[in-house]
Amino acid sequence: LDEVPIYFDDNVNNTLDSICISIRRMNLKYNIRYAVVDYLQNVKKITGENDEGSLGIISKTLKNLAIELKITIFLVSQ
Repeated sequence: LDEVPIYFDDNVNNTLDSICISIRRMNLKYNIRYAVVDYLQNVKKITGENDEGSLGIISKTLKNLAIELKITIFLVSQ
């Protein structure tokens, strides 16, 4: 793993928009092939949605981003 480039963004602003922006930036700057979003439950809920609806929107948005950028995005949940 010493030779594998690993980049972290430990920004505490964990909105869906900020996560998407961070992934886009890292993709442009480092040409990443994978991204991991850790602890999906800590992503701020979508206004007007219940927990299930928010998780659905978050998952769909990140899936579309992965398709757009042609990368793999892992969502980690407990």
